[in-house]
Amino acid sequence: MISGPMMPVRFPNWQERLGDFIERHAETPFRWGEHDCGLMAGAAVAAMTGRDYTTPLRGRYSTARGAARALRRFGAGSIAATFTAALGEPVPVMLGHRGDICGFEGAVGILLPEHGLFVGRAADDAPVMETRWGARIMGHGWVRVPRQLLDPVCWHVPFEGEG
Repeated sequence: MISGPMMPVRFPNWQERLGDFIERHAETPFRWGEHDCGLMAGAAVAAMTGRDYTTPLRGRYSTARGAARALRRFGAGSIAATFTAALGEPVPVMLGHRGDICGFEGAVGILLPEHGLFVGRAADDAPVMETRWGARIMGHGWVRVPRQLLDPVCWHVPFEGEG
């Protein structure tokens, strides 16, 4: 199961580390078990804190069905339960900070000031493409979902000194 004896704490330079992570993965295509929403969100937490709670899941599946099985076997049963086990109970998204883990229609992503950033599955090589729900696919991998469309809760990645 994905959990740890203590909550992760953001490094002092977490903003730079998160920015580097986002830039580095801007062209990374969606791939189950390698770079999907849960593993990307886990890797973003690792970039900010040094702790990757999704390591037990990496490389264990290659389909959506396999991801669900892996979450039951190596996670906490679902993507939401797995992030709750790692980061604690979710908080209202309106109280979320840059770098927290947000949700949208069953996927998880990185909370940014104006939107959530998710791993996308672009249908073509268009550098920017509008989706039916107002998100924008950037490059080959990222999908921006406006903050007002996100799920009502997010998982907070603690700052140093938070208890």
